[in-house]
Amino acid sequence: MAKKIVPIAPGQVALQRHTYRLFNAYVPPETTKADLSDPRLWSHIASNVLPGDEIRVLAEDMSFRAHLLILYKQGSEISPKVIQFDKFAEEDKKGMDAGENGYIVKWQGPSHKWSIITPDGEKLKTGLQSKKQAEQDLADHLKALAR
Repeated sequence: MAKKIVPIAPGQVALQRHTYRLFNAYVPPETTKADLSDPRLWSHIASNVLPGDEIRVLAEDMSFRAHLLILYKQGSEISPKVIQFDKFAEEDKKGMDAGENGYIVKWQGPSHKWSIITPDGEKLKTGLQSKKQAEQDLADHLKALAR
């Protein structure tokens, strides 16, 4: 005997923009996949999301991307489920090679923008609006060091 299939009612289908919301979040690069599922990470925004909402997560340095689905909400606690997690290798991120001087000009996400990283990994300068500006600031810095 064939299984009876009940057709989906018109009220069960709606335009995506009316049924769930998609949020964007930028997190520090040291955030782990396990951290993304921890409700404590999302405690400050829990009141803004609903079950079925999704969060697109990007590391500030573009080292990974994740997609989360909110499964449950009670009060100020949510249960996010990581449904996709993509970690990018360094070679995937073009234009971040250290120059012969060891300094790196690197995009660090929407908060820090373009940054100059010293050979020992410290941030020399952040918040630069363009790669060209960061490269010029680095050239000025190196010129001042050479004096």
